[in-house]
Amino acid sequence: MTATSALPFETRAVVRNRRRLFSTAYAARPLLERSLKSLHSELVTRQWFLPETSVTAEVEHYRKRYKDLHMVGPLPHLRNTIKGPHLHETTLSIRASLSFLNSARHGDEYVRPIALYYASAHLLGALSRAFFAWENDRSTHGLSFRAGARNDIAQTTIQIEPTGHFPRLALVCFLLWGEPSCFDPLVSYSAAPTIPISAGDILESFGRNEQPRIVSSLTLEELIGFDFDAQSENMRLRHGFQKYNGVAANAFLRDAIALYLASMLARYRIRQWQAILDGQSNDYRLFFEAVFDRFVEFTIDRVLLVLEKPTKTFADGTGYLHPSPFASWVIKPN
Repeated sequence: MTATSALPFETRAVVRNRRRLFSTAYAARPLLERSLKSLHSELVTRQWFLPETSVTAEVEHYRKRYKDLHMVGPLPHLRNTIKGPHLHETTLSIRASLSFLNSARHGDEYVRPIALYYASAHLLGALSRAFFAWENDRSTHGLSFRAGARNDIAQTTIQIEPTGHFPRLALVCFLLWGEPSCFDPLVSYSAAPTIPISAGDILESFGRNEQPRIVSSLTLEELIGFDFDAQSENMRLRHGFQKYNGVAANAFLRDAIALYLASMLARYRIRQWQAILDGQSNDYRLFFEAVFDRFVEFTIDRVLLVLEKPTKTFADGTGYLHPSPFASWVIKPN
């Protein structure tokens, strides 16, 4: 499958054209302005038992709870306009992402993970900043890693930092779609449930625990064997959800971490990356290749679609024959 066949319900020409439009400030501006306007005005339900609210309301609520709880980390503000240097930087980042993608397609197995990470960093950075401005943030990866012993690659550890690119990305998934992940330091909604709540109902605890037991670090082994069932149940019980809708966010963010880790190993721990490529002592190569394929074949064009239509989530596919690779029933098959 080629990168331009990522969205089966759209022709390749449509996908290619969207890439061109978002690579040019003049063409991208009306698309981004329309999307921003919809975020300010359109009402959507973020959980099935919550009333419809706007992203504006959710951002303002998040800002209040962030300050009330004396939190640290990125603090969002929904932009009012798309123009000037910000518009230029957004489209420049997208253009850089597509350039790195092209390098990855022609690079060897040592170059590919580095190029793909920077393709993702530029693109997902554009996603996190296109509609939001940020306070209390830093221009860092938002992730760090500690290599395991030479013969113990499985214990290579990724640390999730409180500020930077990755925490912003996790927060955008929550603010746009109400999809809480196990990496969000604050899960809070502006409205209360609209359905009757009886004694003993799990919704009795909705909103009481706003700060999750977040995943702050993962070993390579834990990243590969990420327990979506356990994380979903933990989030559901802690926050009082009857249903948990954050599986796609967790899966998407896990891939973002994996892309970062692969690039770090290929750049700074070449012998460990070589051991992964050789596949003589582990099958980690299969995991990373699947992550690379998902980014090239789905994620990059889905992000551009989100910039055009912000209500499109990473869980959205086109039915049974063409599901999102991040949909819960694909991630957790029966």
